[in-house]
Parts: sequence; C-alpha cells; structure tokens
Amino acid sequence: MRILWICQMVPSTAEAIIGGEKELKKTGGWINGMASVLSKKKDIKLAIAATTSSVNDITEIENNNIKYYAIPTSHANTQKPWIKVNESFKPDVVHIHGTEYSHATTWIKSNGTLNTVVSLQGIMSSCAKYYYYGMSQWDVIKNITLRDLIKGTIFTDARKFSRLAKSERLILQNISHVIGRTSWDHKQVWAINSKACYHFNNEILREDFYGMYEWKYSTCKIHSIFINQSAVPYKGFHILLKAMPLILSRYPDTTISVAGFNICDMSFKRKLMRTGYGKYIKGLIKKMHLEKCISFKGPLNAFEMIEEYMKANVFVLPSSIENSSNALGEAQILGVPCIASRVGGMENLIPNDNCGMLYRFSDIVELAYAICHTFETSPSFNNTIMRTTANMRHDRNVNADTLIAIYHKIKEQQWK
Repeated sequence: MRILWICQMVPSTAEAIIGGEKELKKTGGWINGMASVLSKKKDIKLAIAATTSSVNDITEIENNNIKYYAIPTSHANTQKPWIKVNESFKPDVVHIHGTEYSHATTWIKSNGTLNTVVSLQGIMSSCAKYYYYGMSQWDVIKNITLRDLIKGTIFTDARKFSRLAKSERLILQNISHVIGRTSWDHKQVWAINSKACYHFNNEILREDFYGMYEWKYSTCKIHSIFINQSAVPYKGFHILLKAMPLILSRYPDTTISVAGFNICDMSFKRKLMRTGYGKYIKGLIKKMHLEKCISFKGPLNAFEMIEEYMKANVFVLPSSIENSSNALGEAQILGVPCIASRVGGMENLIPNDNCGMLYRFSDIVELAYAICHTFETSPSFNNTIMRTTANMRHDRNVNADTLIAIYHKIKEQQWK
C-alpha cells in the first residue's frame, strides 16, 4: 500500500540530506517516530511531501525506505507541485498531518478529498479564542514593540489563527475521514462535521524516549520546574510566572528552566526582534524579581530535552489550550512528576493523580498549590503507573498497526 503524508515541514532526516538543519530542535518529533516505524513495514511504501526553504525547486530524495518530496516554501500555496507529487507517487491513501496549515487546503484544491484523511493537531478556533488568555488587552497594547509594528502584534497573531480556523473548518466540513487522539478533539470534529468518520490513534514519541531513562528524585534538582515552550502566549508561561511569588514564599530556592530561545534576551539584535509577548514576560520577571530564578536553555534536541526532564523536580504544562501534548507524554514516559492545565484533551493524558495533577488554567493559586504539593510529595513519588500508562499510550507497534488498519479501511471504502 502506497501512503503519502502531507506535512508542514520536511523531517530533519531529509533536511540533513538537502542541506538544512541536521537535527530536530523544534516540534514535529512524532513525524520522525511514526515514519521510522512505518518504513519498516513490508507492505507499506511511505512518501512524505513537505515544504522547506532549503530548496529552490521540487526535490525528490529517498532515505531509509522513505521517499521525500521537498517543496520550496515559496511554492507551498500553489497547486502545481502538489499535483506533481500526486501524479508521481500515485498514493493509495493520503494522510494530511494537521488542518491548521495552508498545505492542507492547497492539496485538497489540487487533488480533492478521495482516499484522504486528516490528523488533528491543534484546533485553530480554540487556539484563536484562547491565544492570549490570561493577558488583558491593555497588557498587549502597552507591550507592543518595534518588531510588532513591522511584523504584527499579538492581536495580529490571534486574527491569523482565526483565519486559519475558517480554512480548517472548510477542510473538516468536506473531509470524510479524521484521525484524532482525545475525547476533546472528537467533540470538536463532531460539532463541525458529525458525518465524518473519526478514527482514534495515539502518537509515537521520539525514539530516544523509549526504555533507556527513568526519572529519580535522588538525581533531580530539588525544587526545579521545567517547561518546554515560552515563546507564544497560549503556552501560558505568564501564568506560571504569576504563580511564582506564592511558590517562592514556601520554597525560596525554586527555579524554572525553559526550553527555547530567551525571549527576554537583552542583546541588541534580540532586543530589536523582541515580540510584545517577550517584552511582557520580561516585565513580569522584573516586577516579581525573578531574574535569578529563570534559565532559558535554547533550542534542544531529543537528548538535551531528556537531560532537562531528568533534572527537573516537576514538569509543568501551563497552556491555555492544548489538544494532547507530546512534551507531556515524553515527561510521563520518563516518569517525571507532571502538572498541566485542565484544558482541551489534557484529561485524557492525566486521567488520575498517578499520572500527574491538573489545575484550572487561570487559577494561579491552584497552580502554585499543585507545584508546592508536588515538591512536598515527590521524595516518595512512585512513577510506575505513570510510566506504564504512557508506554501503553505511545506504544510504537500498537499505534503503527492501528494507523495501518485505518489506512486499509479508507482504501477499502473508496472502492465500495
């Protein structure tokens, strides 16, 4: 069976061959994880089409039994390259990863929806609604920077998500098959297109996270917090910062490690490029005297992320909206104590207290309590149930076999 994936960006394994980034230090690890497993299946021929700025014309390469179609970013919204990919590969099933990117709309305009399934990642209407939740409009206005005036403010970004939500809605209204992984995203699809066939399939994590490492309290940095993103408002870094004074009053040595670029960087170049959200975060840090508590770690590859997870006393996911977080899955499979906001599909990932703690996103007191409670109880924390649950959820063979079964069902239905 010939399977074609449409993805936002060329996976790092192919990028390295065509001269781009040689390792993954951003989102998208699940693509590499699932592709690696599917490529080993004898009855599957997998191709991945995605955009990249590393080529000037559509480029075909093959690596580890996967065919890649690298499409120039400048051509992403034109139909010709997508038609060429379809005619070249002749897929039995097309799998579009994410409804929030223009690639999905362009593919469907170019080739229709026959034998096509889309995977849900974010739900854009919800992301737009909660984009800067926890910030007032005045917070946004008074922190507008020179970069914002040129490239757009937080308001601009929220409106962009609203526009993407309209495209997403059109896709979901016209598609027959959808893959999701939480009860929340199932309901979102039902509200838009109750006739669409919903298929449940959990995701595969990056290979490095399976089996080799286990978090232990004895080797972690006591009273340390790790978060995986801080660059955009809906990831909720500002809510965590607002909870810090209460946490520090109980545990004065508390620290936060942040994966990703320092959005508060004071260097001249970074200052010129600072977003309004970065300025807002810098103001919160200064107001609450948190300068010595926070460390930005820069972009991290899988092994570097594992190091940060293992050092953390607790992993916190303070998002205002989230479908299901692979970062949370990574923390759980390692056995790190976890706290997440009760939004979107998070209750599927933290179904009981053995797998972490949930709190209401805007409730700063509840977040502070959850963190302090975790600090207090983590010396005796037993992560066995959490790790077992996460390993079952992200089982590579089970999830790959489930996905292949979905593909077979879609292929069979198109001939009926």
